[in-house]
Amino acid sequence: MQCFIKSAVLIILLSGCNNYKTKYPYSLNDFRPELRMHLEKIIENGGMCDYDNNENVFPDYYRYFSEKISVEDLHKLIICEHPILRAMAFGYLREKDSLNISKILFDHLDDTAIITHCMGEFGPEYIYVSDYFLDATFRQTKISKDILIDKVITTHSYLSFAYKFIGALETPQEKYYPTIKKMAEISHSSLYYEDLYYKKEIALYALSKYKKKDDISFIAKELSQHWRLFSGYYNYTFSIIKENPDTAYFKIIESFYRGISIERTRKQLQYGVYKSPYHIEDKFSAFLRALVAYKNKRASEMLETIIKKELYPFDFSNLENYRYTIYKLVLKNNCAAYKNLIKLLKQEAKAFKNNESNDEQYSPKAHLEKLYGLNNEYKYW
Repeated sequence: MQCFIKSAVLIILLSGCNNYKTKYPYSLNDFRPELRMHLEKIIENGGMCDYDNNENVFPDYYRYFSEKISVEDLHKLIICEHPILRAMAFGYLREKDSLNISKILFDHLDDTAIITHCMGEFGPEYIYVSDYFLDATFRQTKISKDILIDKVITTHSYLSFAYKFIGALETPQEKYYPTIKKMAEISHSSLYYEDLYYKKEIALYALSKYKKKDDISFIAKELSQHWRLFSGYYNYTFSIIKENPDTAYFKIIESFYRGISIERTRKQLQYGVYKSPYHIEDKFSAFLRALVAYKNKRASEMLETIIKKELYPFDFSNLENYRYTIYKLVLKNNCAAYKNLIKLLKQEAKAFKNNESNDEQYSPKAHLEKLYGLNNEYKYW
């Protein structure tokens, strides 16, 4: 019996190898010696950052791609057995064969090989080859964004770009609901630890847009368990709460409030509540917008304590600016619970001379639209 199982496993493995070889038939031996020499160096480097930090001069084997490699060789490399070479080839085909790049992109969206991608000063990161393709064609192909987004979400929801796409959907179509629900339930990541929480948070944000009552308990449970691990870069958690101020989410508001209320050093506050010294003010502002959305007595009490005890992110924070921001928020969400707050801040707000830009509204959707060109300004991806 054991021999049978071992034989079956061997057959499956060999079959997988054969399928891979069929899809990516070219090896280094299929290229001329001069080119092969450069390809070997790229494979050896593996996509890691490899250049002179002082002069930003890339090695010759990268420059060879742009100066001497032919379109014919690039088309062979796009189906080469080495993932890093497929990625490199796609980047140059985008420039050398732009008319066909859209078809190439669609044909290779299922390339789930993982490569190391150099992110400049941020160092290398792990990324699917197909995610690299999507990133490389940023605003440069004549692909309808609607077609591309639909294709990625419906058939390649594991990609990082699938999560970016669903996060930017203002009103997700009903047909995406089952997929987005599964994306929100993700419990592991094939790339790296931090990627799991980024994906989970953005999927929960997209799921919340359906405003289905049956999802509230699930979303609340996930946020309660993981919100401290979620990134402060996009503030999806507080955006979910702001747009859906349900009582089930208020315990997260309470937890965050307790965190900033406990007497501690700024360093302890940064790493105990904000989890990093970065984007602290963005996260605090997102918390304020979520808190104000509740329009109840408890929210009013918390806001008043924040003002009186000056529970702001930094010692050097512009106190007047924060009080003015809170005033604008409670005025916009005017209700009986905020009557005393408005009265408390009104005179100071009138005297506050500042640019209205401090009242800009932030949302993850707007952030992604700006970052990835997903707004109506761009007809094509």
